Amino acid sequence: MNAAQRLDGDFDSKLVCDIKTRDVRGAFMRLRLTPSTQAFYKRNLRAAFSHAVEHGYASENPFKGLKTDEKPERE
Repeated sequence: MNAAQRLDGDFDSKLVCDIKTRDVRGAFMRLRLTPSTQAFYKRNLRAAFSHAVEHGYASENPFKGLKTDEKPERE
């Protein structure tokens, strides 16, 4: 299963332009992935969202504010 499929349940009703950094952080917290898997997903999704910004589908990249080694805070 790829990164987009793993996050599909979190973002399936949102447009690309409506996904914010806080949404991304929450999704990664719920997935409970290993740090290396999180970094892999974040790198790939950051690239996909950069493409969306370049082509006008979103005004900002919600992954741009995340470090690949950032660990989500658990509640």
